[in-house]
Amino acid sequence: MPLKQTFLLLTGTTPLIGASVVWLGGFFENNYQKQQITKSNVENTTALLKSVASGRVRQLANESTGLTRNSDLLKLLKEPETSAIRDAALPTFNRLNASELLDQMIIADKSGQIMFNAPENAGQLIKDSLIKKVLQEKKTFSDFVRFSDGNAGVMYAFPLYRRGKLSGVA
Repeated sequence: MPLKQTFLLLTGTTPLIGASVVWLGGFFENNYQKQQITKSNVENTTALLKSVASGRVRQLANESTGLTRNSDLLKLLKEPETSAIRDAALPTFNRLNASELLDQMIIADKSGQIMFNAPENAGQLIKDSLIKKVLQEKKTFSDFVRFSDGNAGVMYAFPLYRRGKLSGVA
């Protein structure tokens, strides 16, 4: 190949190779920036949701005394009569639901059997996770979760005591 053709080939392909390298670098940098923005947005949204959720958990903790001081409910948890438990727990659920502090409420006895469930279709996820955890460790738990319908929410569960003995979980 003559020298002139080799020189033309090199001077023609070198800018093309350089432009390709610059384009690929920009492409990868753009992808990296998009990933970082997405990650930052997810972290910020999660932090905001956790902040809002922690405020709700504090409000629920303050309102939980409606159940912990309901002596009729605590006595009834020993009996298998769920309609009486429903009558005792429903006013508390209605009050908390009307104040938009909760959408669902489940009360289980000390064996983990659900004795009250409002609304009727509430809480397979709650039953399977937090009730067992509260019964085993005998302390309050809250968790930020995504429910099966795709909505995010906060689960809050605490032990119910009567005269210092565990009666159930709400």
